[in-house]
Amino acid sequence: MSNIEELKSYCLRVINDEIETSKIETKSFLDIDEDYFKWQFIRCLAALANTPPDLIIPYGLLVVGVENSQIVDNVSQWVKDDNEYQNLIRAYCYPMIDFSFYRMEHESRNFGVFVVPNSAERPHVIIRDIIYHNQVRLARGQIYVREGSETKVALKEQIHRFIIDDLSNRINKSLDELSLKDTEVAEMEFLPEDATIPLRTRNEIKDHLLRNLVKVRKILRGLS
Repeated sequence: MSNIEELKSYCLRVINDEIETSKIETKSFLDIDEDYFKWQFIRCLAALANTPPDLIIPYGLLVVGVENSQIVDNVSQWVKDDNEYQNLIRAYCYPMIDFSFYRMEHESRNFGVFVVPNSAERPHVIIRDIIYHNQVRLARGQIYVREGSETKVALKEQIHRFIIDDLSNRINKSLDELSLKDTEVAEMEFLPEDATIPLRTRNEIKDHLLRNLVKVRKILRGLS
């Protein structure tokens, strides 16, 4: 996070106005040593990472230690080393979710915030079960998303969207690589230096090749 003060300001607005959206969730307490909070935490981060970008906020937020527009100031009762959070998500989600944890202070009261950047590797899938009170709370293969202020298992249509988006990302990545190849082509020497073909003809050959590469890119973008 490049601007911590900006993040803090946004979090305070979330707290004061009790905001929860498809990219923002709040909790009063979160001790991942307890099974109940463990599956809640994993499910929440997976859903934030899987939910499409918001037009207003460029990341997902899980703000912890707040309730009824107030900072509860209980961070010291549940906060863990960042490695514990990272290892827990790595053990239960694939691909790994990129996120950061920050401890914030406002008017001598503390709260925590997990920041989840928009992910280009959606969907992040649950890869291990968690059973709590004889019920499966997280099931291997599940994909979670946010709908409004609720976290839900993705429906078939949403999973299809993930597949299409993944294909589109792969194609666009290939196009970026192809653009680099275009530059290489433009600099290539197609013929030996002692060839008798005029320079104008050489340039025409290059132009022809580049035009065809542009056509290929347009076709691929149509597929995405």
